Amino acid sequence: SDEISLDDSREFFRLLVTCGANIVEMNVLRKHFSAVKGGRLAEIAHPAKQLTLYVSDVPADQPSTVASGPTMPDESTVEDCYEIVERLKLKEGLPGSLRAMFDKRTIPETPKPGSEKFANSSWHCLLGNQDGLDTLVSGSRMQGWVVDTDLSVDDWISEARLAAESGYTAFKTKGRPWWDLIANTRELCASLPEHFEVDMDFNGFGIDTAHCTRLLKELEAFHNVVMFESPIPHNDVAGYTFLRQHTHVPISMHTQNHPEEPSLETAIREEMVDGFVVTGGATKIGQDATVCREFNKSFFLQVVGSKIAAAFGLHLGAVLEHARWPAVNCFQLFERDCVATPLEVSNGLCQVPEGPGLGIELDREAIELYRCEPKEKPYPHPDLVIALRWPSGTTTYYAHCQQYWEDWHRGRLPFFPRGVNLEHIPNDGSADWADLRARVLKGAVHSAE
Repeated sequence: SDEISLDDSREFFRLLVTCGANIVEMNVLRKHFSAVKGGRLAEIAHPAKQLTLYVSDVPADQPSTVASGPTMPDESTVEDCYEIVERLKLKEGLPGSLRAMFDKRTIPETPKPGSEKFANSSWHCLLGNQDGLDTLVSGSRMQGWVVDTDLSVDDWISEARLAAESGYTAFKTKGRPWWDLIANTRELCASLPEHFEVDMDFNGFGIDTAHCTRLLKELEAFHNVVMFESPIPHNDVAGYTFLRQHTHVPISMHTQNHPEEPSLETAIREEMVDGFVVTGGATKIGQDATVCREFNKSFFLQVVGSKIAAAFGLHLGAVLEHARWPAVNCFQLFERDCVATPLEVSNGLCQVPEGPGLGIELDREAIELYRCEPKEKPYPHPDLVIALRWPSGTTTYYAHCQQYWEDWHRGRLPFFPRGVNLEHIPNDGSADWADLRARVLKGAVHSAE
């Protein structure tokens, strides 16, 4: 900006890289304090015809973050700047010219998507992350390496971003010990909007309080993580009570679905959790919801399936007053659903369908198009070898997930280690792969490499 001196700019950038801001927050601030970033170069060049050719080292769906997007519309806002500076307590450290703009609230806004300033603009990526990855994989295979790639963090980030763009305000994901959970969660949360919430569902993989307490305390540091679901096995009544007393993030668990699990009444009496996940048919959901209401316990309403299940859940949630936590339905996984009626979400809320029955109409064309006979699913998959890469440099190979699930629950594997990763080892047609596959079908194979 013309109002900011070179010395102040240097001091500003020095502050950004030392203040604890993540890369997303730094880019938001950079764009708004530059005369060219955040689409301002395109704004200056308008109405000239503009062609942007760029090489990208960022995710494919975030081109405006390449070089802070000098020729691209900026999705961030001035209000984002004020919020970041206030939350990170940066104002007192800002150089004088920038601090004055904050005090007077005179930071100029960047041009946004849909602005006429971009009417004559086009953008073309010459080389992106995936191109580099593909070249690396191809070159490695030419050298005789067996290669598989894992982009679990990128998958998390893209799924959460798609959810936010679709009007959702929360995201449920799985806490598993064969990924570096702390590192992955840090990257995920750095990419999320401030208001977006994450429910971390462990399905009991936290094992016991001796191991799980430390892990949950580390995860508490991430602002977006607002729920720990089923951190340890449900039958550990005393363990849940202990975790709830020693952690600050709310804990939830499913209401009783199996005889060996504690009843809803036991979970409430022993103060095991802050709320529940309610599933089942209409009768069971109604019964569990009534108990939750009597004891003022919030719950997730989990009715998983197509939009038919989602519509059913919307009608239930509208009358179950303690269904205060996000609904879980998963119809978003379908590229094309069997229901024609849209279920649009805005600010985390969805209108209950009106009309007869569930208030929805079936997509008859989709039903006919995807109609098929039941098919058997081979298990284990015939071409699957799984490698758990440990930070010690060793590897454990498996043929299917039930093998390492059993090893985990029997205490044979390290507890959520830093630097662990899971990879698929594709069938390359070699005798070595066939030999490894035959061995892992009999049980886990441990290797020093």
